[in-house]
Amino acid sequence: MFSAPVQSIAGPNEFTDPNGFSRWTVVGPTGGDARTVTIDPKDPDRLYISTLDGQIHTSVDGGRSWRLLVNLERPQMIVDDLLVDFTDSNILYASGHRGNMSGGFFKSTDRGLTWKEAKELRSEAIHAMTQADSEPGRLFVGTTKGVWTSADSGKTWTRIESDSMPINVNSLAIDPTDTSVIFAGTQWRPYKSTDSGKSWNLIKTGMIDDSDVFAITINSENRNHVIASACSGIYESFNGGQNWNKIQGIPSQSRRTRDIVQHPTRKATLYAGTTEGFWMSVNGGKSWSMTTQRNLEVNSIAVH
Repeated sequence: MFSAPVQSIAGPNEFTDPNGFSRWTVVGPTGGDARTVTIDPKDPDRLYISTLDGQIHTSVDGGRSWRLLVNLERPQMIVDDLLVDFTDSNILYASGHRGNMSGGFFKSTDRGLTWKEAKELRSEAIHAMTQADSEPGRLFVGTTKGVWTSADSGKTWTRIESDSMPINVNSLAIDPTDTSVIFAGTQWRPYKSTDSGKSWNLIKTGMIDDSDVFAITINSENRNHVIASACSGIYESFNGGQNWNKIQGIPSQSRRTRDIVQHPTRKATLYAGTTEGFWMSVNGGKSWSMTTQRNLEVNSIAVH
């Protein structure tokens, strides 16, 4: 398992949580803020990390050593999302923003040696990106202006037109069996579409108003089981987002949850990256244990 902290931890390079769940080792790269960490699904030793200044680093030995893969030459661009195409590990997707200013979308077909920018998204501030499980060529990005989609693995893009389109999109999730079902988390609340984005419904029942929804996860074994992380905490729905229940156990001071990940095979195991450490639950969120130092802000989690 890997997490992307805001900064490398000062002090000892290794520490163990008091409950014995995990031991963490600082593996780098050091000297900068990391935004997302991604594992090659076909080669768990091949890792990618993106930064706040338009750079992507890679490791081919499980994080023991790192090298700069590319500088996208976008000063101050936050590379918020980085994906390895799960059908072809040679294909990488990167997207980002400069706050509310443009960042763009980039694609590589040679494991990051060369990159091509999507002209349609050049002026977009992209805060979310995802690939559809059931239709691998289908990509979605969420921007400050709405949601865009590609049906050809990022070669061309079309803005989804809708009068009810959410804006300031922070997170996206696609139903693992039906690409017409899309969840979007915004700076204020979550939305859902069941018709490929033609119409959207606000799904906030049970969620505190003005909740920045940073991440949304859909249970691959139960499409109605959805977990969302927000600035007001972690929420869970068992009816596809119609109603939300707040998951208790993480102290309020750590409630700004940047990322929430469900273990791919042990569905009761959840991992939460917060502004005050990395948290783990082995009972579906009923109780939580912090497995890092509290001074670590975790932006991204990757589990293989």
